Amino acid sequence: MGATQKGVEILEKMEMIDQPGVVTGKETFAKDFIQAIAKYHHRTRQVEMF
Repeated sequence: MGATQKGVEILEKMEMIDQPGVVTGKETFAKDFIQAIAKYHHRTRQVEMF
């Protein structure tokens, strides 16, 4: 999951920042997002949050 600008605010409200596979807007966003997608599964992510 990736977010920039307003999307980051939403993720912060949902307390999802720093969760596995969550990438937020920063200088290396594109590279970090591609790497997160490449990993695909994030089994440590709390599913009940969705």
